[in-house]
Amino acid sequence: MNIIELFAGASGLAQGFKRCGQYDIAAMYDIFKPARQSYLAYDPKANYVLKDVRELQASEVHQQLEGRTLHGIVGGPPCQGFSLAGKRLTDNDINDLVLAYGRVINLLKPSFLVMENVPQLLYHPLFKKLLENLQEKYRISYAILNAARYGTP
Repeated sequence: MNIIELFAGASGLAQGFKRCGQYDIAAMYDIFKPARQSYLAYDPKANYVLKDVRELQASEVHQQLEGRTLHGIVGGPPCQGFSLAGKRLTDNDINDLVLAYGRVINLLKPSFLVMENVPQLLYHPLFKKLLENLQEKYRISYAILNAARYGTP
């Protein structure tokens, strides 16, 4: 099954899917050049595209898929505006990237999606808006997970 990762960074989410042996990473998208360079040093054949998710079009993704079916989209939009750590930029434009994630979901209509973020996102008005944008087409469930319970530091 084929997935893409939005806000890929070091590709943590997609790597988890890939390592389970059931998924291929068709493409990864991010705007942070050093993350791409670092990842390509690890996997030079990876399809890692420098692209702002707000500008990503369905035709571009379909081109990357090369005729393959897209099954899922995974991603972790930036959390700086929601996190309790740092400056807590609750009104920063970067927060709108959560909605950009939803826009790409609605464009591509994958069978499933996985989004990771900090717990405080659940209480931000943008989360409610994201749910409203996706609930018609997807059965949404969400929870706060303690990663340490799964062996993750």
